[in-house]
Amino acid sequence: MAQQLKHLLRSVFKKENWKLELLSNWESVVGNLADKMRLEKIEGGTLHIGVYQSSWMHELYLLSAVLKKTINTHLGNTYITHIRLKYVEKTSIKEQKQIKTVQKIIYTPIVLTTKEEHALTKIKDSELQKALHNFLSRCHHQKVLK
Repeated sequence: MAQQLKHLLRSVFKKENWKLELLSNWESVVGNLADKMRLEKIEGGTLHIGVYQSSWMHELYLLSAVLKKTINTHLGNTYITHIRLKYVEKTSIKEQKQIKTVQKIIYTPIVLTTKEEHALTKIKDSELQKALHNFLSRCHHQKVLK
């Protein structure tokens, strides 16, 4: 039964099997460059790569033909025809969790002073009033956090 399921999955994912292989072996395919960039997306024959530093963006642009050749050689066929580079921030999983925690703290409601509430009631545009209310709340949070 397990063998039949394995063959079924292989036949279903046969066309896209190279994408799975590239995703799972990305670090071994690019070697030392893995800490300079990350695989963002595979779209058809185009590989979208996020680069952490602008200086490396230039280097990788110059090396894009070599990168394509290396990746296609690893995959055993010419799947990658284009490489697109974009600058991205390098964040670890721990940093992402910290950012989410800070965002939760920022958006918890704070009671504004009477003077601030009075000033906000004079604003006729409800969107502007809400934006200013959120801004004041963030200001209060920053004072509390410091």
